[in-house]
Amino acid sequence: MLNQLKLFLALVLTVLIAGCAGGLQQMLPGSLTLTPNQLQNTLAKGFPFTKNYLGLIDVTFANPQLSMQPDTKRILSGLETTFKNPLTGTPYTGKLNISSALGYDPVTRSVLLKEPQLEIPGLSPLLVGQLTKVANIVANEKLKEYKIHSFQPGELNFFGVPLEPRGIEITAKGLLVSLAK
Repeated sequence: MLNQLKLFLALVLTVLIAGCAGGLQQMLPGSLTLTPNQLQNTLAKGFPFTKNYLGLIDVTFANPQLSMQPDTKRILSGLETTFKNPLTGTPYTGKLNISSALGYDPVTRSVLLKEPQLEIPGLSPLLVGQLTKVANIVANEKLKEYKIHSFQPGELNFFGVPLEPRGIEITAKGLLVSLAK
C-alpha cells in the first residue's frame, strides 16, 4: 500500500510539473512595445552632430524628433539642420526629414535604422541639388545602421527563459517586437 501511495504521489507530482511548464509557456510574452519616447531618448544622445564636407560646407543636425509611420513601415526623424559655408559664413537653417526602415542585429541585440531616405521640405530650388547631395551623404553616414534600441542583458529573459526578437512592426504606439524562444 505504501508503494502505491508513493507511485500515486510521484504521478501527481509529474502531472503538476508538466502543467506548470505548459502554463509557464503561456505566461511568456509574445511581444513587447518600444515606445516612441524610449526611441527618442536613445536617438537624442547622438545629437547635435556636425560634419564638414570637403572643407566647403559644415552640416549640423540637431534636435531629432521621431514619428512612427506605420502606413509606409518607416520611422521619420525630423532634424533641425544648418548648412554653413565657412568661406561666406552664410547659413541655411531649416528642417530636414529622414525616413528609415528598421532592422535587427542579433550580434549587438540592437534595433537599427536602415535605408535612410532624405526629404527637405520647403527648400529653395536653387539649393536643392547641392544641399541634397551633401545632406544625403552626411545623413547616411550618421543614421545608417544607427542603434535606436539595444536590448540589455536579461531584458528579454522571462522566468529564466531567454527570448529573441523575431519581427519588428512599426505601429502608432511604437515598435511592436515579436518574441520567440
